[in-house]
Amino acid sequence: RLEQDGAHWRAHTPGGTVRSRQVIVATNGYTDRLVPGLAESIVPLTPIQIATDPLPKDVLDSILPQGHTISDSRRVIMYARREPDGRLVYGGLGRLRGGAFHGFDWLRRDAVRVFPQLAGTAWTHAWGGRIALTGDHLPHIHQPQEGLLVGLGYNGRGVAMSFVMGRTLAEAALGQTTLDLPISRITPFPWRRIKRFGMGAAISYMRLRDSFEFR
Repeated sequence: RLEQDGAHWRAHTPGGTVRSRQVIVATNGYTDRLVPGLAESIVPLTPIQIATDPLPKDVLDSILPQGHTISDSRRVIMYARREPDGRLVYGGLGRLRGGAFHGFDWLRRDAVRVFPQLAGTAWTHAWGGRIALTGDHLPHIHQPQEGLLVGLGYNGRGVAMSFVMGRTLAEAALGQTTLDLPISRITPFPWRRIKRFGMGAAISYMRLRDSFEFR
């Protein structure tokens, strides 16, 4: 938890307490009740990915031979890339239930649909995480109180955006720069509870429509 201590903040953790003039909250898709109202300003989604061991050269040469990273424009998108060591990584949207990630079977089937030469390939790694959507699909910077900065909401583009956000917030906390992005108020995500409740059904429906169009 966080609490103010005069001109400072105290961050209490299970391992001890830290006292500082500046706090940066960078919880993104893992945002909880630490900052009042912040969790209600985003909707978390669950991207998942799978990866092969390094592929045989003849198979690898036939997949993304120019090294492009790809994604598509379906309702439930996929994306894929080659790793420098010859692995293929394939990703999409999954679900988190009971503390476990689900949707890997769909990813494996879809990978073979896009790259038939992967039939029979062993997918040796699988993982997932959380991303944060905002109501306007833009990243947000908040300063709910003096000395408290929040940056989150990369809407699936955080690999690039979060590095820029982190640098900007760090420089601002050190007094080295003014923020280039506007500081906004923390506001609830429109219809958040309904959208979260219906997310699983919506993904299944969108996946069904995609499959009909393939046929």
